[in-house]
Amino acid sequence: MVSAKRPPHSGQAFLSGLFLGISLAIFGVVVIQLVFNPVLSRSLATKEEQVLTTVHGRLVKDYVNPPDEKELMRAGVRGMIESFDDRYCSFLGPEERVAYQEDSSGKLIGIGVQIARGGTIHYPRPGGPAENAGLLPGDRICAVDGQEIAPDLALDQLTPLIKGPKNSLVHLQIQRGIDEPEFFEVDVLRTPLATGTVAKVRLVNEELGIGQIHIRSFARTTPAELDAALDTLLAQGMKALILDLRFNRGGLLDSAVECTGRFLKGGVICTLEGRNQLRSVRKADPKDCKVPDLPVVVLMNGLSASGSEVVAGALRDRGKAILVGQQSYGKGVYQQVQQYDDGDFVIKFTAGYYLTPGGRVIESTIHPDFPGHLEPDLMTPLPSSENLGQLLSFLQYDDPPDVYRERVFEIFEGLRTLSTPPPDATLDIAVDALQLAMADAG
Repeated sequence: MVSAKRPPHSGQAFLSGLFLGISLAIFGVVVIQLVFNPVLSRSLATKEEQVLTTVHGRLVKDYVNPPDEKELMRAGVRGMIESFDDRYCSFLGPEERVAYQEDSSGKLIGIGVQIARGGTIHYPRPGGPAENAGLLPGDRICAVDGQEIAPDLALDQLTPLIKGPKNSLVHLQIQRGIDEPEFFEVDVLRTPLATGTVAKVRLVNEELGIGQIHIRSFARTTPAELDAALDTLLAQGMKALILDLRFNRGGLLDSAVECTGRFLKGGVICTLEGRNQLRSVRKADPKDCKVPDLPVVVLMNGLSASGSEVVAGALRDRGKAILVGQQSYGKGVYQQVQQYDDGDFVIKFTAGYYLTPGGRVIESTIHPDFPGHLEPDLMTPLPSSENLGQLLSFLQYDDPPDVYRERVFEIFEGLRTLSTPPPDATLDIAVDALQLAMADAG
């Protein structure tokens, strides 16, 4: 039997060839990326894109003082957004982006205190970091991480000092008491905290079982907050609901759709009509329905906009609710939101219009021939400016937790007024309407 002889050094030759092939392949990839990709990109880009790229590169290279490349890019994007002259389009830089993310998520990174200008603590949130650190109503934050806090420092300047990265520590100097003040220092852990988009969860008429839920805005947390509010009122014997959307300027569409679905057994909530009449229908998920048979009245006013108009329009068109109050704002356009992590900015631009299930366009500002707004079924008188301010303050104010309530009102007498419902003709008419509806149904 004859066996073939392997040529000398054949293994080394094979490995050498393999190594050479791999090296050439890697070299080819590098050449393509460094040479051909830019050429292809330039050839595929529009003339306008090529001009923008050229201008950016020239300024970065030749401007007398070396510019910040990212800031230069952000300025260019900001200019494009502002050129639309559209009040609903916006550019959000690094700081504004943080605020937007807090608003849309329904959470912020903080220590859990209700605080006034100058650093005086009204109360800590039960179970929150500030309470766990021993802070009490009436304490005053004198310094944050060594920076002294002036007694009249505005909240918009104070809160950014207290907030910070998740799970980081903030060092506070605290003054307790006035006549014989005690000073101490404490480190408090910053954690994610719900901002609270659902409030004023209460029975406004215990005898009839009529509840009120005010939704301030629509964030990712809102559907779960609404579920908890409904559970609370149902446990208290709620038989009808006043869904208060006054002063609600909108928020996340998906959240508004989910909240609407709590009252509907499926079906259309709204239609989004974009460029070239491209349509997308948003429907209620039957699994989300929580109170399909609950009588509902929706309250709205001239500052009920966008997502709140989607909710109100859907519930009325679907025969689930009547609208009480004043004409809504008429913001019936939706925005696409694009986040650019590399540039640390967000852009929001108008992408289309909302249509109610009945086909009504809510928008009233972009095209004068659009009908716009939602008209209430029961129009109520416009409150005086003083009464309107009182209503806004009441609806936006978070009542002190029961454990601190009396102590807070004893220290801060003016806060008791904020917790007291002001005269509210719109709410009274809604109660009367529900009483009649319940009597007819009964």
